[in-house]
Amino acid sequence: MKHALILTLSLALWAVPSYAQERAADVARVIEARVGADRVAEWIKGADWVIEELVEVAYGYAPSQEVTEAAIQSFVRHGRAGARARAFKDIWSADLDGDLSVTRTEIAEIALALSGFQRGMLWTRHRRADANSDGTVTLDELSTYAETRALRYLSETRADALNDALALDLDGNGAVSVEEAERALMLLAQAHGALQSTTAPASQDDDA
Repeated sequence: MKHALILTLSLALWAVPSYAQERAADVARVIEARVGADRVAEWIKGADWVIEELVEVAYGYAPSQEVTEAAIQSFVRHGRAGARARAFKDIWSADLDGDLSVTRTEIAEIALALSGFQRGMLWTRHRRADANSDGTVTLDELSTYAETRALRYLSETRADALNDALALDLDGNGAVSVEEAERALMLLAQAHGALQSTTAPASQDDDA
């Protein structure tokens, strides 16, 4: 009887990690079917970065604090709108005569009141916005430049990566909480034998 009990306990203890591995493998197969093996490998390598992105969306743009498609769309719209607004402010604050254009002469006058770093950035941004290099940034040129800044700050690649993160929805309710994403990433790492994670390098442009 004693030996039978020991055998039963031993089998039970052996089965626990086996079940956990099977669970991880099942989750990995489902998620990989949704987003592909390359995306999963990217998440395993940069799990911390994925969570940071989801935290920003969940706690900044989701009333339920769960990431949804609508919350991601809101995050993208707000992020790009902010980048456009900064682009306009950077240049338009030098429109001293109110003619809806900014010349190099106006930039030079505004630059007198700025620090060395600020002067350098103002001249750089004016030059980038001046598409035809005639020394004057028009409203059309600034609009194009602002859109470029918006897409540089929050690119389609970044937006696609966020939408793909909805595949981490373990309970199938159409939303992903930060805790749920952490569990899903842990299961993916377990299935691939890579429990450690590294932080992905930032990809945002300083000019945004």
